[in-house]
Amino acid sequence: MTNQLLWLWNWLVAPAPAIQQEEQKRQARLLAAILVVLLPLYVIPEAVRGLLNNSFPFHFGVMAVFLSVAYVFSRTRYYQVGSLITLTLFTFLPISTILLLNFRDDALSTAVILITPTLFLGFLLLSWRRSILLLVVNLATILPLPFFVPDISFGDLLFPLGYIFIMLSLALVSNNVRQQYLNQIKAQADQLKRSEMLFRSIVENSHVGVLQVDSQFCFSYVNDEMSQITGYTTEELLGRDFRTVIDEESSRLVSNYYLRRQAGEDVPARYEFNVVRKDGTIRRVEIIASSIPNGSKRRQATTAQLLDITQRKRIENALRDSEALYQSLVNSLPQNIFRKDVNGRYTFANTHYAQILGCSPEHIIGKSDFDFHPPELAQKYQADDRRVMINGQTLELVEEFCFPGSEKSYVQTVKTPIYDTSGHVVGIQGIFWDITEIAKAQNALRESEAKNRALSESTFEALFFTDKGFCVECNQAAVVMFGYGYDELIGMRGIELITDEFQELVNKNALSGHDKPYEALARRKDGSTFPAQLQSKTYEYEGRIVQVTAVHDITERQQAQAALQKAHDELEKRVQERTQELANANIQLKKLDEIKNKFIEDMSHELRTPLANLNLYLDLMEMGTPDKREKYMTILRQSTNRIIRISEDVLAIMRLELFKESIQFQETNLNTLITRGINQQKQLANAAGLALIFNPNPAVPPILADENQLRHCLVNLITNSIQYTKEGEIVVRLIFDAYRQQVCLEVADTGDGIDPDDLPYLFDRFYRGRQVGQSNIPGSGLGLALVKEIAELHGGSIEAANRPDQGSVFHLWLPVSKRSAD
Repeated sequence: MTNQLLWLWNWLVAPAPAIQQEEQKRQARLLAAILVVLLPLYVIPEAVRGLLNNSFPFHFGVMAVFLSVAYVFSRTRYYQVGSLITLTLFTFLPISTILLLNFRDDALSTAVILITPTLFLGFLLLSWRRSILLLVVNLATILPLPFFVPDISFGDLLFPLGYIFIMLSLALVSNNVRQQYLNQIKAQADQLKRSEMLFRSIVENSHVGVLQVDSQFCFSYVNDEMSQITGYTTEELLGRDFRTVIDEESSRLVSNYYLRRQAGEDVPARYEFNVVRKDGTIRRVEIIASSIPNGSKRRQATTAQLLDITQRKRIENALRDSEALYQSLVNSLPQNIFRKDVNGRYTFANTHYAQILGCSPEHIIGKSDFDFHPPELAQKYQADDRRVMINGQTLELVEEFCFPGSEKSYVQTVKTPIYDTSGHVVGIQGIFWDITEIAKAQNALRESEAKNRALSESTFEALFFTDKGFCVECNQAAVVMFGYGYDELIGMRGIELITDEFQELVNKNALSGHDKPYEALARRKDGSTFPAQLQSKTYEYEGRIVQVTAVHDITERQQAQAALQKAHDELEKRVQERTQELANANIQLKKLDEIKNKFIEDMSHELRTPLANLNLYLDLMEMGTPDKREKYMTILRQSTNRIIRISEDVLAIMRLELFKESIQFQETNLNTLITRGINQQKQLANAAGLALIFNPNPAVPPILADENQLRHCLVNLITNSIQYTKEGEIVVRLIFDAYRQQVCLEVADTGDGIDPDDLPYLFDRFYRGRQVGQSNIPGSGLGLALVKEIAELHGGSIEAANRPDQGSVFHLWLPVSKRSAD
């Protein structure tokens, strides 16, 4: 019953929803409450009196109409109009009462009775200024009565005025109490507003989704984070059934908990489930839910916080997978792995280590080395552990280990400190493996070295161990062969045991790592010489890399070779005669492949001549007079360079075909590249009596090229011009064609020119032209073919033509780089 009456009262005094300010709401509610009370207090007595007197009092109609109108206005946002109507009614009603009662004796009493509530209401509803104005108006209504009503004296006004001022005092007190109440209400409202703002700020800026669900399973509030979790906007979520944003399996769980919580049962407040986002993706969330009671046993709403734990779950799963992988790894390794804490107690042991100790890994946890090893070994192990934890450095050593049921063994051990997140050492981790067999092998190696030492002492060859050219060890045969004492040989430069003319050869072979046998002339302590065969290899000796050289006296062998050489010469003569016969018999054979056969013929010719020269002049140097040695050396160098040139062309063709896909192009300045190439070829041109000219062209932009390949093109073109130019000059120019966006490398000579019949085949492989055989110009027929292939590899081309006056000209076209073109 009380709740119904309270609801009725709140409904009668509740202001219109259009009123937003709290102060206005309180004023409107107060006015409506006063009118709800005044209307029956004034209207009902008047109506009863009118019924008893069988008359219709004037006050009944006026009060009923005006108070009803004022009450209607008090329920709207125009409540101030209702306040003015009420005060106006009680202000002018006394005057009308006095006039209507024709100045009878009860007119003053009626006026006072009407004025008093007017003042009381004024001080409650109006400001101080308006309340004073209202008081003056009402007093002005009473104080002039003695002048207009002869029956009323000023003494008669004392009681009414006193009554008015008493009521006024009560109104003032009430107003003061009301003002304090309003101030308290306002302070509470401000505090509530600040709390609400703080709550809203916390909720809206929270990293967890905050929501409220009503009794119909629908969202009644969500924050922005909730929108981020679900992918829906706040407007889309409000009023939406919360079961539509979770998957089917989670929906059953969450609905069950929700209904049981609504029924007042104890259910878990924190649990996990899956949320289906708007885009269909699944997010794992953790919820903390609670109900909002409404005074009855059944709860009507639920608030909850949702935390997106998808990433955390992924990390946890990754950690579990990582831990499983780690466990699988360490348990499958053939090494023994363990961890200990700062007290020397095992905190982890892999399966392999547990098998060695003859127990399970769980049995090892919590125990120390004293539980598994002899005391002396356990003390050593723990001393090593403490050293690792104190120094914070890795310890690697070979130590003894007692494998159950076996003899003393040796293991390679590595121990490292373990740190916590604060950087403090919390234990050590160790790994060790059995190296007993390796130790046995090392012992066997040492025994083998001793045997090798004995063997080296028993050999007839002189053995020298040299470090940076100085002898650090030798055998007894070396002492006997060279006539020096052992102490004299140690520290001696090995080259001092070789005659002067062979020292350069020996040094060259030593620096290049030549490990094939070769011959030189050795010198003994007494100055005598003997032919020796030398062979060197590099070995590790006593922790350093040394060169071991074996020296064999081949005096007797050379004598035997001299006899063999005579027989060889006679045999060679017969072979040459037979070869000539075979050559004459094969002249008539048809060429199976003209180009290949021509190449084989040219290469045979090009290689046979310098090789024959090498063989001939080496013999001449060995048997000839010293005054012609320089001439022989010049011819030897020419023949060697010729072989190198032919080999380089062949290798360049093969290298270009094999590695063309891996060539790295970069921006290249042709002026710089050609200048360097010209400087390298000037000596060859000067030797041929030709002028080699190049004037750089600064207007030529960079190109994308492989410098080594272009340098090879330039060398081939210049060398080709030198070979076919008897006198005059060779001019190299750079030309930039802006329309074609290409650079032209031009090489022009003053030679005999190119046979027109050779021009179509000039850049074919192995083609050497018709004049080559007549002019005896060396070559392989690959140089210009190589230039063409390099040009095409760079996206360019090569052209050849005869000059109008004399000589030939070659144009190598290369595209500029895109950056230069832009």
